[in-house]
Amino acid sequence: YVLNQFVKGDQATFDKLPASEVERLRRDLDAARGLIGQTPDYSPAGLVRLTDDLRAKAPAVDQTLSEIKALLLGQANLGGGRQATGVPLADPRALLRLADGSLLIGEGVVGRIRRVAPDGTITTWLDSIQGEKAKANWYGLNDLRLGADGAIYGVDAGTARVRKIAQDGTVSVVAGNGDEARAPLGARATESSMKPWALDVAPDGTLYIGETRVYGQAPRVLTVAPDGAIRALPEGPASWRDRGIVSVAVAADGAVWVLTRDLAGLWRLTPGAAAWTEVASGFAPLSKEGCMRLGPDGLPVVCENDGNRVVRVGLDGQKTVLAGQGGPAGTAELGKPSGLLFEPDGRLLISDYGANAVWSLGPDQTLARIAGQAKTSQSSTDGAIAVNAPGGLGFDSRKRMVVSDGGSHTLRRFDGQTLETIAGGSIGFAGDGGPASAARFDMPTGLDLGGDTIWVLDSGNHRLRKIAPDGTITTAAGHDGEQGRLEAAKPVAPAAYTMGRGMDLAIDPTGLPAWSDVYVHQIHRLRADGQVELFAGVGGQAGGFGGDGGPPAAARLDTPLGVAYGPDGALYIADAGNMRIRRIAPDGSTIETYCGQDKIQTMMGLAADPTGAGGSDRQTAFLMLPGGLCVDAAGNVYVGELGTVSLPLIAGITKGFDDLPIDQLPKVAARVRKIAPDGTVTTIAGPGGKFFTDPAAADGLLLPSGLAIDPTGRLVIMDAGANLIRFLPAGSF
Repeated sequence: YVLNQFVKGDQATFDKLPASEVERLRRDLDAARGLIGQTPDYSPAGLVRLTDDLRAKAPAVDQTLSEIKALLLGQANLGGGRQATGVPLADPRALLRLADGSLLIGEGVVGRIRRVAPDGTITTWLDSIQGEKAKANWYGLNDLRLGADGAIYGVDAGTARVRKIAQDGTVSVVAGNGDEARAPLGARATESSMKPWALDVAPDGTLYIGETRVYGQAPRVLTVAPDGAIRALPEGPASWRDRGIVSVAVAADGAVWVLTRDLAGLWRLTPGAAAWTEVASGFAPLSKEGCMRLGPDGLPVVCENDGNRVVRVGLDGQKTVLAGQGGPAGTAELGKPSGLLFEPDGRLLISDYGANAVWSLGPDQTLARIAGQAKTSQSSTDGAIAVNAPGGLGFDSRKRMVVSDGGSHTLRRFDGQTLETIAGGSIGFAGDGGPASAARFDMPTGLDLGGDTIWVLDSGNHRLRKIAPDGTITTAAGHDGEQGRLEAAKPVAPAAYTMGRGMDLAIDPTGLPAWSDVYVHQIHRLRADGQVELFAGVGGQAGGFGGDGGPPAAARLDTPLGVAYGPDGALYIADAGNMRIRRIAPDGSTIETYCGQDKIQTMMGLAADPTGAGGSDRQTAFLMLPGGLCVDAAGNVYVGELGTVSLPLIAGITKGFDDLPIDQLPKVAARVRKIAPDGTVTTIAGPGGKFFTDPAAADGLLLPSGLAIDPTGRLVIMDAGANLIRFLPAGSF
């Protein structure tokens, strides 16, 4: 009764509360139960009388009810302890089997390593907050290798280094000085500049490092001896120039194999040879997520991720399809293969960033999913609802929540009991003119509803898409081009519009969308005639700040993330790179800073006190990278302050914040702030707030990238860092 009356939930809601809150709640309510003098009649009226009586006798009852924490929809602690087949993965690439039988899965963009135990349960092995082995993230993680010393070696492309994890969990740098600029090699690997992407380890402990794309030059293959000495192998041919190395592998006979990207070629350098020999070419175009490994027979096996297949290549260059398009019928589920691991029992493990899964290819030539959530419809009462990088959400006329699930390239709908897939399911672009259930997306982000019409940013496909109430999907604007800066008073036709990276979307009072584009630092909007026009931001490759008091189209924005309309029609913008909330007047005539201080002042203030929030009003408050944004009917503005803990991940997604000295920023945890109409600023969640005060806890707030107010008045927080959607009870914030 208590849960139903005050939280609008049930026993399943209670079961999802964090353990610390559950114990406190039970303790307080047990004390209240001791005051019950007679058996209640359990009628609604009787329970109301009983509760009112208890509230008068025990103040703890009132306090407990007001402080009940959020329902957690998703994967608390990233699904730690659950079966790996029921937990989402984010960009799975590298695979490595440990001596104890555990499988390590490297998640590339987020830079995490997940561990699947022999019993099939999954935990987080490497992560700056939740890592059980080491507290770190290797952004751009592509390869993992086990050394003869038992250490794990991996590429941290985000910082241009190769790192290792010792058996005791200590993380150290073994190659790269953090400078990607081409320069002569130093005496030792840690003193040398490089752009590492691919990695292998020879039996004697020598590291082989393949560089990613180096514009104007051919990428190098570097070797690092166990004593740290570094040298370069013979330079690659002219065709390597501007391409980058996808994978490198060392054969038992000492030969070195290399796979290059784009116009892909497979090359071999035999021991003592002065030049590389091309063994095969003509693969399906490979992006940097491609992969090559040597099989038990010594022959190379290649992931053609844009060809949706895995092929074995003979020394004569002939190719045999092992899985995916053109392969055995039982392998048709394969999406975008990105990593390989040969098992001693003859099975081939394949990581698939298109399906966000890890597959096992057995002797029967069928794929079996061994990691990565595959459910498309789930009950909320089974405690296993899975979301993967939620990007945007809204509510339809029946009060059902619709969310973009960017990690699995789908749109989901939640009616309070069941989470079902209503559109998408695999990466790609398809479906226009037909039912949304057959459509394909590439990392959908911002989403909102105008009535029962769903508007969504299909960011990987650079399009604004629309799902009509009858379920038909169309492209409202955009095409395959990207990074299109708009100019004031020069609207463009929908088919000519180019979108860089759309992040958030909001519906204006007339039912039309406006959205942020972080690549060009602008806000765009759809007009009633179908054309797209510039709303705010002069745009360009660099951000900046300026324009307060003038027209929005002449203002400078820096990596705008969240957007939200207020009840009066004003548009609020999370101007993340400028550490401010900007507000466009309802008539669109002017833009102003609504909350936040200068970037330098903010960083200096938080460096002095990383737990501080600055002043208690909107002119003096500090906002470290505002992200998610929403406004309630009373005009209260809620902002998800992303902090700096996950900044490299944010930068990788948005390609923003290039001018911020990441290594020098104070370690500020994420928060959710409330800005009242009178200008008062309070912290709701995160350090200094009521909810999720400990960022290191299992339910810690990681990346509040989206906010909304649901039809019952609850505050909904999308946490893309924890794969969670959180609901704060109405009246509790």
